[in-house]
Amino acid sequence: MAASVGTASMRIISIDPYSLAPRELSDLLLSMPDAVLIDTLSQIEDVIGSCIKQRPDVAIFVTDWSDNVTIDTIRELHVNMPSIHITLITMQLEPLRVATVFASGALGYVTHEGIADLPCILRLVSRGCIACCSVSTRQLTTRIVESRKLSSREMTIAAQVVAGQTSPEIADLLGIKTSTVETHIERILRKIDCRTRIDIATWWMGRIGAFDEGDTEADASFNPPSY
Repeated sequence: MAASVGTASMRIISIDPYSLAPRELSDLLLSMPDAVLIDTLSQIEDVIGSCIKQRPDVAIFVTDWSDNVTIDTIRELHVNMPSIHITLITMQLEPLRVATVFASGALGYVTHEGIADLPCILRLVSRGCIACCSVSTRQLTTRIVESRKLSSREMTIAAQVVAGQTSPEIADLLGIKTSTVETHIERILRKIDCRTRIDIATWWMGRIGAFDEGDTEADASFNPPSY
């Protein structure tokens, strides 16, 4: 579905292969006097060709994280056409995905609950800025605050879990009982609201991605040990 370009300064393509876009999306884009939606794509394989032909300023991807195709396409688009600024709208509340999204080349991250922030996010992204909606920002802040509740020993054990150490290996390294390690892991899972060791690793890497490089406290506390 294409629109008349007119004199708008921001040309936008929307990519929604699973028809997930919230109803507010079209209304929000139409409300922006400085932007125009030039096309809506329903086939992910059409993205690169359409962007080469139409040369949008911004590409909006809508996903529910049911597969990795969206991230792979974002990465491919960023490599081939770095001048296109990419924003992702997610229909699932996945704050730890932010690092993955930005690492793939996208600049904007919006959850369906934070869709009202989209016009502001798009204006920032079109200028080359990285931006998250307010809902995602609050979620990330909560994760960071929760992580500060971990004790020094819990942080050490969490780092070793991320490094792939088993409970007996961690126990041998720290000179404590395996049952004590398991108790610490159970406490860690409760504090960060996770269920499995894999969740600990995902949470950890998401935290690293959420920090600025200049955050020395985070750098000091959240680097897995080398073995």
